[in-house]
Amino acid sequence: MAKKVKLHGIFAVNKPRGKTSVEILEVINKVFRAHAAATRIEMTKRKVVKLGHGGTLDPMASGVLVVGVNDGCKEINKYTFCDKVYEAVGMFGISTNTNDSEGKIIQRTPTEHISREKLEALLPKFVGTINQVPPLFSAIHMDGRRLYDYARSGEELPREIEPRPVIIQSIKLLAFTREHKYSEPTGTSSNYNEEFEDETEITSEIDGNNSNNMELTVKKGFRRQYVRPKKRAVPEIQEKKQEDGVKTIYPIFKINVKCGSGTYIRSLIRDIGEGMDSVAHMVELVRLEQGEFKLGEDVLEFEDCLEFDKIYDAINNHNRKLRQLEYSRRY
Repeated sequence: MAKKVKLHGIFAVNKPRGKTSVEILEVINKVFRAHAAATRIEMTKRKVVKLGHGGTLDPMASGVLVVGVNDGCKEINKYTFCDKVYEAVGMFGISTNTNDSEGKIIQRTPTEHISREKLEALLPKFVGTINQVPPLFSAIHMDGRRLYDYARSGEELPREIEPRPVIIQSIKLLAFTREHKYSEPTGTSSNYNEEFEDETEITSEIDGNNSNNMELTVKKGFRRQYVRPKKRAVPEIQEKKQEDGVKTIYPIFKINVKCGSGTYIRSLIRDIGEGMDSVAHMVELVRLEQGEFKLGEDVLEFEDCLEFDKIYDAINNHNRKLRQLEYSRRY
């Protein structure tokens, strides 16, 4: 008779740039399936492993992605609606149809008037409860259809996208420079087939005797093909004073943002560009924190998710912390 292993809980993975959130779940699911086939261990009573994540990260983004396993999926919603911390890089002077570097350029504006001092004076205006217009390339519904469906088909929207209240606890300017290695966007709207899911849930039948019998299903969500851009280095921003003879290019800025659920960082960067009498788009995004999970502290690197034991330990460690927290609250 096969052994049974209790595998219920939450852990977090550092999602690399270029992978979709569902692809991460699929990789983890394969690890579970392979482990069950090799050890003939039943990980749940029903021989089914259920996976879910607590909020989609854009394919071009990286950082903390919270994953629920089996009964842990019941707790996923709290991570969808919890506060999050991001680091983002925006580029002034260019706007795209997706509000990021993987979209098609739709406008260019002068940037000579933009300075660090003006930017620092502007950012406090975005702190607090603000009204934010979601990006056109998003999964929000309008008359029964997703916004990005209208965008991809070239159809006009039935009406303007309504602003939504979001809460931004803090914004810190980390860097502003005109000297960097970021390139202008080269994508087109047809290549920006981003993945969107609503409470995506993956279940897999676990049969330790025959791995070919393990069936993968995706529920409450869907996938779109994601065409990866060419890989490019992600340079650190280093602030330098412009010297004579140095070519001026579109300036970039790096910000740290702590915000509530529903906040679109792409939209925030777009609005910062407009606030500087220019335009802007996002070129990098990293989720540093999601709930109690912090990048570099208690988050598995993606490579570690290829090993069942490391996932198992991460789940147990988090369960232990939750028990300790509950004990401290009671006593």
